[in-house]
Amino acid sequence: MTPASELAWVARLIEEAKRRILEASRPPEPEGGWRTLALVIADSAVDWRAGAILVLVKSVPLLLERSGRARRAGPVQLTAYVGLSSLRPEERGAFTYTSASALAASELLKRVEPDALFIYQAAATFPPEAGVREQLPLDIPRICRELRGVISLAQLHEAAYKGMEMMSRALRLKHPQPLITYLSEYCAMAAALAELREVARDVGVPLAWVSRCSRRLARSLGLDAWVTDEALLSFAWEGVDRAAIHALELADDYLAKQLAKLVPILAARRTWYYKLGPAGSISRMTHSGSLSEGWYLLGMLASAADKHGRLRVVERGAALASVRRGELESAWSHVQRTLSSSALRLLLS
Repeated sequence: MTPASELAWVARLIEEAKRRILEASRPPEPEGGWRTLALVIADSAVDWRAGAILVLVKSVPLLLERSGRARRAGPVQLTAYVGLSSLRPEERGAFTYTSASALAASELLKRVEPDALFIYQAAATFPPEAGVREQLPLDIPRICRELRGVISLAQLHEAAYKGMEMMSRALRLKHPQPLITYLSEYCAMAAALAELREVARDVGVPLAWVSRCSRRLARSLGLDAWVTDEALLSFAWEGVDRAAIHALELADDYLAKQLAKLVPILAARRTWYYKLGPAGSISRMTHSGSLSEGWYLLGMLASAADKHGRLRVVERGAALASVRRGELESAWSHVQRTLSSSALRLLLS
């Protein structure tokens, strides 16, 4: 195949994907039957050295009233996590990002009773996928259940380290410590998600995650080697003011499948890609409930958006939650001072 014919072939694939997307799309219908929406707007930054990673997560809890008035529903939370080894830092950063966001949401639901909860994660796709395929002889669900007893925003380290201890004992140090660290951080995330699921169920509040688009939709259409979901949908919907498309996602990694009962959203979820107006961004909403409840939640967001399709309260919350470079450097400085008299300072080289 010549370069010209290959380009023509890719163009045909994109046009066919556009046709299929438009056939499956429908405009989200605004849903006005709500009084207050709870929002957790979170941002994250991850950095690494030779033998450690640093993850900073900042979250802002907000309450949005039907009138359009918004107010803070608690303090801005800044969570710093230092993990041993620099194996797969971006994936592990997404695990910690999700852990902190879920725990902030759980705390918010213990203070307020909204009609729905939305967790915004602009810096990563939800849920994070595990990138390791090595299967270890571990009871992952049991470990996650035990970590629920210790996990909190103030104790992310304790949960991850307890997970490492449990795994090391079970494996008798026969597997690389960086892999054990990776798995323990994934289990801490699962524990945080399980806690949020139970809290939301107890108070009867439906919830959804709004996160960064990836290539999962493009992959399902055979286009992930060439375009992102956001670029593909922007092209497909360029002449459409409001649109949404629903997809069912099934996880293919063994960790998520093992946790299907404890944290169902890791194994299977409903995902909506949507655009709420002519100036609205392409977004991704993930929900583990019914199809009708998911469309209802999306309708809430549609009714909260302005005529241009923008959610101004989310934009203001994102500005408050933004992690600054100076905050990351300050956190590294604190770690360096703490380890200055220890041999562990070599991890930061």
